[in-house]
Amino acid sequence: MAGSSHSPFRFTAVGLALAGAALVACDAGPKARVESEDPDAARPDAAAAGGAEADAAATAGTVNPADASPLPGGDALPAPDMGGSADAAPPADAALLPPDANTNPPEVCNGEDDDLDGEVDEDVANLCGGCGGIPEAGCQAWRVDLTQTAEDAQTLNPNRIVGLQGSVTSLSERDIDGAHCVFQRALAPGPDAHLGIVTITSPLVTLTQVPTFDAIAQTIRYDNSPALGPTQVFSAGQVVRVQAGGGQLVPAFDAELIGPMRVEGTAADELQGAIDVIRGARAEPATLHWLPGAGEADGTLRLFAGGSRSQFNRGGYRGIFHYQLDVRLADDGEFTVGPALSRLGLSDSSIWVYLRRENYRRVVIGPHAVELAAASRAELRASGNLDAQDPPAFQITSPSPDAPRIEPGLPVTIRWTPPPADGPLTISLIYGDAEGLESRYVGCEVAHPETGELVLPAEATLGWPVEPDATRILTVRQDLATVPVPPGTSDRGQITYAYSLLLPLAP
Repeated sequence: MAGSSHSPFRFTAVGLALAGAALVACDAGPKARVESEDPDAARPDAAAAGGAEADAAATAGTVNPADASPLPGGDALPAPDMGGSADAAPPADAALLPPDANTNPPEVCNGEDDDLDGEVDEDVANLCGGCGGIPEAGCQAWRVDLTQTAEDAQTLNPNRIVGLQGSVTSLSERDIDGAHCVFQRALAPGPDAHLGIVTITSPLVTLTQVPTFDAIAQTIRYDNSPALGPTQVFSAGQVVRVQAGGGQLVPAFDAELIGPMRVEGTAADELQGAIDVIRGARAEPATLHWLPGAGEADGTLRLFAGGSRSQFNRGGYRGIFHYQLDVRLADDGEFTVGPALSRLGLSDSSIWVYLRRENYRRVVIGPHAVELAAASRAELRASGNLDAQDPPAFQITSPSPDAPRIEPGLPVTIRWTPPPADGPLTISLIYGDAEGLESRYVGCEVAHPETGELVLPAEATLGWPVEPDATRILTVRQDLATVPVPPGTSDRGQITYAYSLLLPLAP
């Protein structure tokens, strides 16, 4: 974990969303991302064909399970160590150095990639991506996402640009018998906990983003004023200026980005081929092509594929297979998606695949951070099976799915049947009051999953909500396999497969 000396497992997208949401527990490989402009980006079992970045609680909280939306006001917190890409290629002369040699400068908390490893402020930033500890009022992480889609004249939705990714009010972590656990708490933002008016200026357009506080949902939403339809914000090489007036927590800032070149030369049938390979429905490789960039200003290139398949749903108790491919590509115009990346392919899974060219910057403002991204994206989606009722890969046995109740203020015994693989197993509790004013998360990586039992301390149910409409979700997730991109190229990344059980808990 960034800023933590004890990290038997890393949270690469960490944090509580604001309305009863979740911490994102992932691996130490390519970083999970929140595409704040896309309403279906994190809905694997959505009826829309965009069921993509693994289920909310299924991935231990990629998005708010109560909201299941990566839109502004309901998202998970971005990774403090994600530098806008998957794992970076090592320095060209890395193979010539002794294994313990390190000629790069050390990483410091400044929003820059000081040690040139493709990540920003890893292991030195706080959970919000800012610097220093978490203040009493909490820290915030925001995102300004200017992603233009390549297939429709390079436009974006001007009402899905600025979003509060998450906030953290308190954090602690410690070992318990058989696991290492993280405890987090977040409070919903007040009416003035925004960035102020945000102005986005380029040679093509000036956008005025105005915050609105939704007292019922306890969220902050940004809309363009005046209202606009799909809009092109930048062309390749143009400077985009982002200015914010500042709010109650985050002060004013002024920053610039350069618009990357457009993703061109990627045909829809090539993306479909990649989908078929990743799903395991095609034996032969699929090759993606694109027009290579000519310099750093053209942006880094990333291939992402996320998908899932519902295995069963019994009155809210669900089992879900999910996977995520994240690769930073060498910008040479070609990448082959081979059968090695479909080891556990699910032929009828929902999936979202995109090729994204991005210029990225993180603005660090004390304990807070604002991610800025200007990007172009070619994408394709496919819907999957939403109604499967197959036998579960393994099961939660305590609390019983037939009577999923726990006693607040007492230790909680979690039991499960033998899991299907030997990978890491994570148990999490996500809960919050019905009004969305407070959210809590407890996440524990189990040292010995084969024991089938973990006793969470009474601290795990501190502030347990008793209202009927409150959020209460138990998740048991196991990572099934991680397959790296085959060696021999400058591409860096991997695909990770996982299986999750989600159990709503009674008051």
